[in-house]
Amino acid sequence: MTHPCAGRQRGRPRGASPATDRSEYSQLRRLGLIDDYLHHQVEQAQGRAIAMLDNRTGPFAAGWPAWAPDPSWPLPTLPDDADDPATGR
Repeated sequence: MTHPCAGRQRGRPRGASPATDRSEYSQLRRLGLIDDYLHHQVEQAQGRAIAMLDNRTGPFAAGWPAWAPDPSWPLPTLPDDADDPATGR
């Protein structure tokens, strides 16, 4: 049997939506790969993240828009083939 997430690249593939994520999550629940305990943990984490958004706390705090990288930091570089689908990046 092929794993339900086999072939999926890191992150969300182009054109994927939150509905796709929910569908995949539901499939993993049906297959028993996410048990009730883990599902409960996911729901709790989701609630905490939404509360941080609502309350503008954590990484969503009011000071965040004023953040800027240290000017002494070098600019990151990407490999030349970073946007080449054949490399899987």
